Amino acid sequence: MKTISKKRNIIGLFPGRFQLPHKGHKYVYDKLSQITDKTYIVMSEAISKDIENNPFTIHDRIKLFKYIGIPKEKIITVVGGPYNSYNIINSSLITNINTILLYVIGEKDEDRLTGGSYFEKLHSDFDKINNFKDLPSIKKNIQECCYTWKHKAYYIVMPNYYSYIKQTEQEKVMCATNLRSMYKQHTNTPELEEKFIKGLYTFKNKKDIKVIRDILNSKLK
Repeated sequence: MKTISKKRNIIGLFPGRFQLPHKGHKYVYDKLSQITDKTYIVMSEAISKDIENNPFTIHDRIKLFKYIGIPKEKIITVVGGPYNSYNIINSSLITNINTILLYVIGEKDEDRLTGGSYFEKLHSDFDKINNFKDLPSIKKNIQECCYTWKHKAYYIVMPNYYSYIKQTEQEKVMCATNLRSMYKQHTNTPELEEKFIKGLYTFKNKKDIKVIRDILNSKLK
């Protein structure tokens, strides 16, 4: 049963296909966590017929998220598309009628949002949120302004979050498609595979590297 509360609960959602979870996604997730009450990754459970562009299963992706520091309990899987706010608004996640969803998406995904009047882009006062600058000020503004928000779901656009992959040559790559292609070029060369993996993931030992490599090689070779 949904309860009534004076407080507006802001749930941050980061939806996507995540057909190669990596540190760039963790960067956005962490920043969104600093301006919302709770934060989740949202992915579809559906198995795509387009294996070329969607090689990784939901189980593969959940495992890979572990190696960028996002645990399973912070991942929401939905039957429909991850960009449909109905899937979340009508779920058990929303236990308070004063809950507002705040999505963060990449520029190329803005036209994928669905949910009718549930979605509204945050107005220009929040433009600086796009680069997650001055997070304390942004959070304060959201908390003060959300009492006037009329919709259930809002979104902000985060451009070029893939550019936050540092450490290796991957910092020049702007999309998962290119990352998958790059890894395919490195397969059968253990040194290059390991360098690639170190650029995208966080791990404790060689065993972790093997788990990641096995997942990538099973779908990208």
